[in-house]
Amino acid sequence: MVLCRYLSRIRGSGLSSRPNGNCIGIVACVVLIAALAPFATNAGTIVLANRTLETVSFRIGNEARKLASGEVLPIRSSTSQTIRFSGSSRPFYTIDPNAIYFFGPDPPNRIDLVRIGLGGDATSSSIFESDLVAGAPNLEIQGPNLATISVKLLVDDEEAAKRETWDRRLRNRVKEASAVFERHCFVRFDVVAVGTWNSDDEITEFERSLQDFERKVSPDTARLAIGFTSQYRIKPGRTHLGGTRGPMYTHLLIREWSHQINEPERLEVLLHELGHFLGAVHSPEPDSVMRPVLGDRQARAANFRVGFDPLNTLAMCLVSDALRGGRVKRFADMNLPTQLELHKLYGEITKAYPDDKTPAQYVSFLEQSRIEPLARGANLVVMGIGSAAEQNARLPKLLGDSLTEFYVRRAAQIAAPLPADVGPRAFLLALGIGLDRTASLREHRLVGPLCERIESEAQRKSRLEIMGVPTAFAKHELARHFFMAAALSAIIGPEPAERACLALQLGNSTRLGDFSPAIYQADLAGIVFAYGVLSGSLHLAELADTFTVAEHLPRREDQAGSISPADFAEQFGTAVDPRFRKLREELSAPLRKLAEGNG
Repeated sequence: MVLCRYLSRIRGSGLSSRPNGNCIGIVACVVLIAALAPFATNAGTIVLANRTLETVSFRIGNEARKLASGEVLPIRSSTSQTIRFSGSSRPFYTIDPNAIYFFGPDPPNRIDLVRIGLGGDATSSSIFESDLVAGAPNLEIQGPNLATISVKLLVDDEEAAKRETWDRRLRNRVKEASAVFERHCFVRFDVVAVGTWNSDDEITEFERSLQDFERKVSPDTARLAIGFTSQYRIKPGRTHLGGTRGPMYTHLLIREWSHQINEPERLEVLLHELGHFLGAVHSPEPDSVMRPVLGDRQARAANFRVGFDPLNTLAMCLVSDALRGGRVKRFADMNLPTQLELHKLYGEITKAYPDDKTPAQYVSFLEQSRIEPLARGANLVVMGIGSAAEQNARLPKLLGDSLTEFYVRRAAQIAAPLPADVGPRAFLLALGIGLDRTASLREHRLVGPLCERIESEAQRKSRLEIMGVPTAFAKHELARHFFMAAALSAIIGPEPAERACLALQLGNSTRLGDFSPAIYQADLAGIVFAYGVLSGSLHLAELADTFTVAEHLPRREDQAGSISPADFAEQFGTAVDPRFRKLREELSAPLRKLAEGNG
C-alpha cells in the first residue's frame, strides 16, 4: 500500500505506515567463524527521497546531510543506521540497508519518514535501543567506491558532422550522464575508444538496426559499445529513440538526430538506456528519467532536474555493487542474494505498474539464471523428503535424531546428481524447509517467496502431517535452527543468516524473546555446515551415506537452558557488546573442531 501511495505521489496527508523508531538492527559480531571467511556480502544501500516541498536537513549516523525537494540520495551501508531530523515527532528513526524511505509531510507542521513496502530485513530488529539513545556509533557508512564501465562510442556513416565535432559532442554527453550515475548509483562511464560503422540503408525498423549494429561492431576492450545512428527520419508519434537487449548487454543503440528533441532530451535518452543497462526498468513516476516516453519536452524546462526514481536507484545500486567485484558480466553472474533482492524489487514494481512489460522481462532474466533452477532443484529434494516421510510412516518408525539423519541422507542422495551450481544450495534450502515445523523461512523477506515457489501451503500441510518430529539431541528446536541457519546461509550469506537467527531469539520491540546459548550454537553450527557443503569439503554423496547429528552439532550439557531478556541485558548487554562477543567465541570453538574433523 505504501508503495502504491508513493508511486501516486500523494502529498499532504499523514501516512499510517512508518518506520518503527523503537527498533534497531542487530549487528553481527565483527569476528566471523574462521571457516566462513571466504564468503562475501554485498555492501548494501539505503535510498532516501524527499517528497516534501522544502529541503530537509538530517543527520545519519555522525554525518550531516541535506536533501532538496524532489531529490533522491543513495547511502551505501551494510548495516542499519539511525537518522535524526528536525520537524519530526520522533527522536530518531532506524533505517535498514536495501530499503527505500521518503520524507513526507506529517500534518500539521511536521515531517515524517516513511518506508516504502519493500527491501530491508524484516527479522533484523533488536530490543536494545538504549545503545543508540546513548549515542553509540553506527558502523561505518561506506564512501563512493565507484564501479567503472568502459565505453566505446560509435557513429554510423550517416553522421554529417566531422569526427572532431561528433567526438566532442558525444564525449561531453557521456560525461554528463556519468555524473548522474555517480550520484545515483556509484557508477562511472569512461570512454576508452571511438569509431564508426556502416549502417544498412535498407533497414527502417529499430530492432533490426540494433541487430545490424551488434553484428558489425565489436566493443573490443570496452565493456559497452554505444552506437549513435543518424540513419532514420523519425516519424511523428511514439517511436524507439534507443534500445538494448537487456541489462548488462554489450551493445546499446540510440537514434541521434531528430527535429523533435534537443540536447537535454538526448541526454535523457542516453540516461534512460544506460539505466536499462544497469538494471533500471520503466517507472510510472512522471519526472523519472525511466518514464517510458521521453522527448516530452520536460527536459527543456529551466528548473527540470534530470534523475532516477528511488526504486530504480536501489535497483541500479544493487547491480553496481555487484559490478564493483569485477567478475560480473551478466545478470546470471550476480550472487543469489542480489538476484533475490532485484526479483522482489521488480515484482513490486510490476504490481504497481502492471501495464508495462519491462519489469516482468527483467524478472524473467533473473529466473532463468539462478532462481528457477534452484527452485526446481529444491522442490525435487523437498518432494524426496516428503516421500521419505511416507516411507517412515509405515512400521517400524524412526524417531528423533535417527529420523533427522534419515531425512538428511535421503535429501543428499537426491541432491547429489543435480548440477554442481544447483545441488548443494538446493540440498540446504530443502532441509531448511523440510525439517522445520514452523513458518520461519516462509516469513523471511527474501527467502519466503522462494520457499512458496518450492512448496505450496497445501503440500507443506500434507508433509507436516506425516513427517514426525526430527530432532538433534532429542530437541526439535536445535535441529530446526541448525537447518534453518544452514538454508539462510546458503541463500543470503552467513552474516545475514546469523542476524536473522539471532533476531528470532532476541525478538523485537513488540516481542521479547528468551536467549538460548544452545540454540545460538546450533545456528552457528548450521552456518559452518552450509560452508562445508558449498565449499565442497562436505560431499553430498558422502553425506547420503554417513550423516549423523553428533558429527555436525556439538552437544551441550545445558541444551534446554535459556536466558530471559532482562538477564541477557544484564549479562551481555547487546549483540555488539564485548561480553557477547566472548560468549560467541566460546560457542564457536567447538565448531572449529568439528569443521576441522569434517574438512
